[in-house]
Amino acid sequence: MKRIILYIILFTAELFSQNLVLTPDSQVVEASGPAEVEIKVENISSLKAYSITVKYNPAILKCTEVTKMNFLSSNYSTFFFGNIDSTLGEVKIDEAILGEGYTTGSGSLLKIKFMAKQGGKSDLNFSNIDFRDSSNNNVHVTASDGYIKVNGVSSVLSNNVGILKDYTISNYPNPFNPSTNIVFTLPEDQFVNITVYNIVGQIVAVLKNENIKKGSHIVNWDGNGCSSGVYIGVLRTMESTAKTKMILQK
Repeated sequence: MKRIILYIILFTAELFSQNLVLTPDSQVVEASGPAEVEIKVENISSLKAYSITVKYNPAILKCTEVTKMNFLSSNYSTFFFGNIDSTLGEVKIDEAILGEGYTTGSGSLLKIKFMAKQGGKSDLNFSNIDFRDSSNNNVHVTASDGYIKVNGVSSVLSNNVGILKDYTISNYPNPFNPSTNIVFTLPEDQFVNITVYNIVGQIVAVLKNENIKKGSHIVNWDGNGCSSGVYIGVLRTMESTAKTKMILQK
């Protein structure tokens, strides 16, 4: 009887484990050809926000696009931040439901597209995984890595593939304590809103909400009164949205 109960417990734990997976977890493509993966979650009991880094080999692959899927945003408004570092071979992703709410179950978080640069194998590894529930408690997930194998010879690719530069936002210093300068560029005169959110999507500060001339501008954000952690600066215009990930370290 004890053995049967133990088997039931183990089976139930495996059946309902909360997983972070790549789909497909392995694939073979040709040099100069495209490749893409979806990042999915399985059996999530409560998810309000997440932060993930996906590492790849930049000598083999070039990341060209990061696209939000609808697992968090099917019933709620979210902010989504995807940053591609082609030098380090990292894609950093943050998403959070704005305001109240959370999501459960299984589904796709995002899609990452690559262009194969040359023959070889690139592992796709998860790191810096931080999942949060509606109470901002950590949600434990089991992550499964993958890889992309590229057949063929080298292919020269532009470093600017898939990068949009008309609307930009960044900040310095980063990490910072207690204040940072947010730098943004507009290609034309625009009504601009710049808002700072915490990692669970709550508004921390509204820095700009006005008509601004084209060109480069700087606005300072003072993090006094805020706890250490990750914050997202969001630039919104009628035509575009851009984001910068800011780290307050006290």
